[in-house]
Amino acid sequence: MPNTVPETPQQPPPTGLDCDGLLKKSVKVFRGIPEDLRSLQTKQANQLATLVEKAVVDCEKYLADCTTDPAAAEVHFYQAKFLQVLSSRVRTQVINEIAAKGDKFTTGELDRKMGPFYRRIASHAVKATDGLARESRLKPQAIEIRAWSHTLLKETRKAKEDYLLFLKTYPASPRSTVLTAALGRVLSTLGEYDAGIKLIEEKMADPEANRSADFPTLGETRWKLYEAKGDPEGLLLSAEKVLKDYRPRIKSDQHSPQTKEAYARYLAFNGFRKGYALMALGRLDEARVAFDEHLNEINQLQEALEKKGLSLKPAISIYRQRSENAQGFLDKTSLRQAPADFDLGEMWVTEKKTRLANSNGKVIGLLFRGTDDTRSATFMNNIAQFASEDNDIELVSVHFFKSARNVDEQLDGLRQELEGMGYSAAAGFDPDLKDKGLFRAWGVYVGSATFLIIDKQGQPVWFQQDPRTRDSNLVKSILLRVRDSG
Repeated sequence: MPNTVPETPQQPPPTGLDCDGLLKKSVKVFRGIPEDLRSLQTKQANQLATLVEKAVVDCEKYLADCTTDPAAAEVHFYQAKFLQVLSSRVRTQVINEIAAKGDKFTTGELDRKMGPFYRRIASHAVKATDGLARESRLKPQAIEIRAWSHTLLKETRKAKEDYLLFLKTYPASPRSTVLTAALGRVLSTLGEYDAGIKLIEEKMADPEANRSADFPTLGETRWKLYEAKGDPEGLLLSAEKVLKDYRPRIKSDQHSPQTKEAYARYLAFNGFRKGYALMALGRLDEARVAFDEHLNEINQLQEALEKKGLSLKPAISIYRQRSENAQGFLDKTSLRQAPADFDLGEMWVTEKKTRLANSNGKVIGLLFRGTDDTRSATFMNNIAQFASEDNDIELVSVHFFKSARNVDEQLDGLRQELEGMGYSAAAGFDPDLKDKGLFRAWGVYVGSATFLIIDKQGQPVWFQQDPRTRDSNLVKSILLRVRDSG
């Protein structure tokens, strides 16, 4: 574990210990923590971290030697808060240590290494919550930190209980909007999609939430709930509501410039998302119109910004690129004969070798990815399992060779990766080692994964970049729609 927040060395209790003095020092540091740590410059952040690290040691001294002091619950809260403030630095340090050792980085390994640190925070937050009086000004913050730490520990049922406790106990808190969104995300993780959507919709109808700077997080959470549920109709409804509701908010004098910027950002996201949802529903002509409208709007925004010497925010540029790529798929590839078959030859690594020529009118899911691509790995296996249970659906995963590595080693590596996850579909490498001809024929990038669906007539009808675990249910619903459409 990183030494950013050292445990106090075991030593005899000092004589004449000033418990009140340690408490006052902790209070002073706590009060110096800004509400938004992101507002700090690097030098300020480093100075704050130094103070907080010293405060962590002081809190440990207090909790070790002042056990009978009535302020113990308060100090447990300060310790939980101080450790939370330091958590991003500890996380960065852990990532750097993994890289320095040359180990393969995975989110699972990061979670494993960060687990003890997050459990330390949760322990202090639980003790603070249990010990602080209901009317204490610190108790709602303690409950929030407890929920946050349980979420990071993937103890989602505990996190759900924490968020429900907060919202029931402090319904008028200014934090209720953002914590409702957090609870919505927890419910999504638990698969309680309808409960999460109901929760978010009810909060979005609350006049107080409507005035909150955190209101945009509710719309974003609603989209992600529909996405995880695999509900294209819900996705379209969510995107259209945002496009209708957020435009007047940008012009309103009730919101700060920062909040208006958030609304503008989510408007840009949902312009793409409307086309994406229409494409998921098979309404390709309407999707083309939606992507056109989105691109025109973003291009006009860029022109207006350039006149002021400004440029598009990177996140908005990314969503414009997504609309351009989707539009390119609709214009050049969709509802046409597939641009190339999966002729992998000796580069198949599975016994199963699915080709369009012998697919017998089946629906084909086609995934292009790199080996060891952790972002798409679980998605790939979820769809492979789904396809194995339906005689009318197949999955083919095509990978690209990395030029700096031995070909045989890469073939063996992919076999091991697929065997390790119990992968049951067809998979192999693009046989064009140098130019990645199969990738180019299908118009996909070599890098992050791309997923397509080909209907029973051999025509592509779905295009999706960077598919991840949360996309599994949506893709399953699209595969079933395409299967049943004839």
